[in-house]
Amino acid sequence: MDFKTKFLIGIIIILSFIIVLQRCNPNINTKIRYKDSTHITYDTISITVKDSGHTQPKQKDSISYPVYTIKYIPDTTGIKELLAQYKMLYSDYSMKRVYNDTLKIDSNGVKGYVDIIDTTQFNKLQQRHFDFNLSYNKIKETVIVNHYIPNARKLFIGGALLFTKGNPIYGGKVGLIYLDRQDRMYSGHIGIDINQQSFIEAGMYWKFNLKKK
Repeated sequence: MDFKTKFLIGIIIILSFIIVLQRCNPNINTKIRYKDSTHITYDTISITVKDSGHTQPKQKDSISYPVYTIKYIPDTTGIKELLAQYKMLYSDYSMKRVYNDTLKIDSNGVKGYVDIIDTTQFNKLQQRHFDFNLSYNKIKETVIVNHYIPNARKLFIGGALLFTKGNPIYGGKVGLIYLDRQDRMYSGHIGIDINQQSFIEAGMYWKFNLKKK
């Protein structure tokens, strides 16, 4: 086996080893890295408030009216009718009455209703019950702060084949490429050509932005 054949076999073995090594190391950092920024979003949400309860009304004021005294002459012949009238008046006086009213609300962005139930007895407001169901819109503000994540240092291993016009494969090389946090790349390779001449390469590269910020 001549040197050229051995050389080609060696290059193929080295490159195959590098490919297998890359396939067996899938833990590549693919996180998106971005600069510090603040993003504010607004959203409208509907809020509904429901509740019910009882209150005991308090008398705020009273208004008195003059009472005119009229002299009546008792009529003993109508005592039964008078007693029946008294019982009717007392029944009406002591009767418990329930009043219901619903107030619809649609003002200043608030919509809904308030249901009021009043109970009266003995010429007084004894109890008040209420139910309400109100809804309104609220602007929800969300502030998203994206913090800058520095670039991670990376190390690459690989190889290359050298070609010339006269020889399909003139040589090969393997090496390492190091990427620092400032996106600067440093490379180092060792290789050999078909004439059994070995060589060492070292390089340095900078990131070049084509897009304007």
